[in-house]
Amino acid sequence: MKTILSKALAGSCIAGLVILAGCSQSPRSEQSYSALSEAQLPPLPSSMPLEPGPATPLIAAPDVGALPRAPRPALGHLANDYDDYAYLDRAAYYDDAYFDAPPDYAFDYDDVSPWGWEGYDGSTVYLEPVDDGYRYYYYEPGYDTPYLVRDNYYSYAYDGPSLVVIYDNYGRPLPRDRYGERWDYAGRYFVRGRELRAAARDDRRGVIGANWAAQRRQIERSNAIWESRRRNNPAWSNYHDRTRDQQGSHWRQERAARTVMARQFDDFQRRGFRQEPSLARSDRRGRSQFAEASQQRNLDRREMHGGQRFQQDRQSDPHRFQQQEDSRRSAFFAARQADEHGRGGRQMASPRDQREQQSFAQRQQRGQRGQEMLAQREQQRTERGQQMLAKRDQQRAQRQQQMGAQRQQQLVVQRDQQRAERQRQMGAEREQQRSQRQQQMVAQREQQRAGRQQQVGAQREQQRAQRQQEMSAQREQQRAQRQQQMSAQREQQHAQRQQQAMAQREQQHAQRQQAAAPQQARNDRGGGGGGGGGKHGRD
Repeated sequence: MKTILSKALAGSCIAGLVILAGCSQSPRSEQSYSALSEAQLPPLPSSMPLEPGPATPLIAAPDVGALPRAPRPALGHLANDYDDYAYLDRAAYYDDAYFDAPPDYAFDYDDVSPWGWEGYDGSTVYLEPVDDGYRYYYYEPGYDTPYLVRDNYYSYAYDGPSLVVIYDNYGRPLPRDRYGERWDYAGRYFVRGRELRAAARDDRRGVIGANWAAQRRQIERSNAIWESRRRNNPAWSNYHDRTRDQQGSHWRQERAARTVMARQFDDFQRRGFRQEPSLARSDRRGRSQFAEASQQRNLDRREMHGGQRFQQDRQSDPHRFQQQEDSRRSAFFAARQADEHGRGGRQMASPRDQREQQSFAQRQQRGQRGQEMLAQREQQRTERGQQMLAKRDQQRAQRQQQMGAQRQQQLVVQRDQQRAERQRQMGAEREQQRSQRQQQMVAQREQQRAGRQQQVGAQREQQRAQRQQEMSAQREQQRAQRQQQMSAQREQQHAQRQQQAMAQREQQHAQRQQAAAPQQARNDRGGGGGGGGGKHGRD
């Protein structure tokens, strides 16, 4: 935060150092910078020539869930509540300045080929494609780790290794109790951002122009959506309005150079990517001069708006700190003068070479005047810095004495509020857990009761079926027994009737015989007296 918040104050002196003419020049207006031609703009120190040829497939980087696990970063705090949007707004100026123009270079990491944009002041953005769009990594000048990583869903802001803010997809700070798995993602992004930075230093190459042409509109649409969300976020828009003038001055020359590059890339594309455009990508000499100026400018920035580490060095050992700065300055100017003398010592056979030699001598004189002015300003800054440090220490001590009791009371109240809030949250969580357990127990009991009822019903049904079978078998047995009894009874009755009928017939026969006996006897007697005649008569 301390570096990002001081970035907007870089001002006109930094713009003057860019062209090695000291701080005596006043900053130009937005319109005048936009009107600068390519010849008037300093070369971009890290820009590499575009490569010709057809577009190649872009390999998507792993999703955050597939990145290697990393420790959760410690949670940092903002110095002021109104700085909530400092990280996000700073990155928005990067986007506005860089993404109209093609990338400065590409490099390889983890089977992916990210793109890099690196500005005059060393501010850097890396972009790598993912399945659902792009992922952006933003770096302050001279830092090896990102201060912001943005994907299609969230943005993660860092102060050194500490996680300070997570923004949602609309640029709103996310409450920390809703970080969840995104806290883990912040650690993975931080490690990947650090490794991307190291990989970009090892091996760089020019971007294939056709690849940029294929992805350019999609990147523009993505950033247009992001810009519209900033405009629709009142808190972010208010912060942006407060910093517009300072940031606009800082990025004015960068936007002008990138505008030239974008216009010349359009010409390059119309030629079918067959001839490399200049694109403000100058020769090695210009690149070397501007790289030296960038190093010197970063030294001045550290001295004018240095972070906490530089302030601590000054406070702990001001004399040693000043010696180190003087050594760095001397080495820088000696290297630059040796390089310029080496170039200036060549024989120039043409009028053009003579003019260049005269121009070089003038630049050398301006450089010497710049050295004198820098030394003078360094002494003045050192004196002002010591006075300001002493004054700030005195004011800090007074404020601490005046506000000590009040701050302690506020801290006590704040701790009580935080404790009460934690207790409320813990109570709510416990109540929710208890309710969930009760619901689970009720559901379990209901399930068990339903199971028991189902078992009892099945058992009853089985018993009823068994009883029905037993009763059916018993009834069948009783019916068979009754049928057997009735059949035997009928047989017995039939036998009895037969016996009775036979006896009756026997009796009747006996009675008939008995009744016929006298008649027979008479017949027998009558037949004995005239038997011959009777018998013959019947014959």
